[in-house]
Amino acid sequence: MNIKFLYCFIFVVFVFIDCAKSQTISFQKIEYASFDVNSYRTKKKDSAYIGIYYTISKDGLIEANDKDDYHKTHTYYSLQLTKSEIEKLNYIFNKGKKLKNYITNTKLAENEFFAGSYDFFRVTYSDGTVDSLCTIASFMTKEFNSAYDFLNNALYERKNKIIKNLTFLISLKTL
Repeated sequence: MNIKFLYCFIFVVFVFIDCAKSQTISFQKIEYASFDVNSYRTKKKDSAYIGIYYTISKDGLIEANDKDDYHKTHTYYSLQLTKSEIEKLNYIFNKGKKLKNYITNTKLAENEFFAGSYDFFRVTYSDGTVDSLCTIASFMTKEFNSAYDFLNNALYERKNKIIKNLTFLISLKTL
């Protein structure tokens, strides 16, 4: 009787170990930037102003560079994502689906004007291949925009979980 119990116990342990293995993360690094072209902030024609730039490692460490002209600060953040957040990003940023496949539209409707920032995404996959996309949120699928909203708001919603925060006052004249 004890041997049957031991076999059952070993079987159950192996099943739990197999189920506990996390999903294989497809990306090595995700880069995200929000930028404006010909911004009043740069005072240079045909130039881009990058307001925020994130890198996200496959381990879920976000490192962000945030030039906030509204508050006149330049801040560097580090933030650790949870395992479930990494898996959510992995669902969107995986090699099985190119970023351009999330585009639903390529032009604005007639008499429609876009006044926001542009978004740039670059994903380096575990095998070294790279996929990138420059877009605006209204051109993307609802599924993709859920990841976009998460990336766009992660630092602002979780200030209490920031690992490293270096803030510098900046002068708009130097930009």
